[in-house]
Amino acid sequence: MAYERYIKRGGNVYGPYLYESYRDKHGKKKTRYVSGPEEVGGGKKFSFNFPVIMIALVAILLVVGLLVMGSQAPEKIQAYKSYAVSKAKVAYYAVLPVVQRASSSVTGFVTKEPVSNETGE
Repeated sequence: MAYERYIKRGGNVYGPYLYESYRDKHGKKKTRYVSGPEEVGGGKKFSFNFPVIMIALVAILLVVGLLVMGSQAPEKIQAYKSYAVSKAKVAYYAVLPVVQRASSSVTGFVTKEPVSNETGE
């Protein structure tokens, strides 16, 4: 009688290995190896390597992004920069009084001395 056997090692399954059962001249049961798995295609041709694929994808996106940024007109880029600077100035001057008040109450130091009209004698 012939049967197939599969070997599991490290999460991988290898096989089928073909074996044949027979009895020897004394009547004992024995098994004989007939053939192993046949290689189809000669093994691995290409292995996917996830980190290499991710690095290549990031590099391609970076190059495409630089090409798109470089193709924009310099006037358009300057307009974006001036808009961003104006928004940053507005935010800075809106937050400045709050920060000055908070720093004087937390540390006990005053950021600006009040001007007094009195002359001390």
